[in-house]
Amino acid sequence: MLKRMDLWPELVLERLGPALTQQAFSTFGRLLGTDAPIHDDPDYAQTTAFGGTIAQGMLLAAPYESWLCALFGTAAWTAGGRIAVRLRHPAWVGDAVLMRLSVSTLSDRQCEFDIESQCRGRTLLTGSASLVLPA
Repeated sequence: MLKRMDLWPELVLERLGPALTQQAFSTFGRLLGTDAPIHDDPDYAQTTAFGGTIAQGMLLAAPYESWLCALFGTAAWTAGGRIAVRLRHPAWVGDAVLMRLSVSTLSDRQCEFDIESQCRGRTLLTGSASLVLPA
């Protein structure tokens, strides 16, 4: 867990996101109760402008929550964590996603981050996250 607050204002972290597989797309869709064929049906998706199944946007955003919990503790997240994203470009099966967290604002009780996911020179999503720091 990160504890050296004097380093946070310049903190930029990167890591690879989870593997993007057809199984992940289909399982995530079933968990959410969605069945959009662009995510779940490779035969259908091949006939679209995307040329194949694409990841759900929330599948790309969700790993930020667990990453923030791992970095700062679950209590910091559950005390008031939030994530807001804007989807920019799709991701396909097999894409390797680079996730980035950059501290944008730091106060005594809250830390805000810019978040961005990239793949093959494309920005997949941008947004922000924040969490409440433990006292």
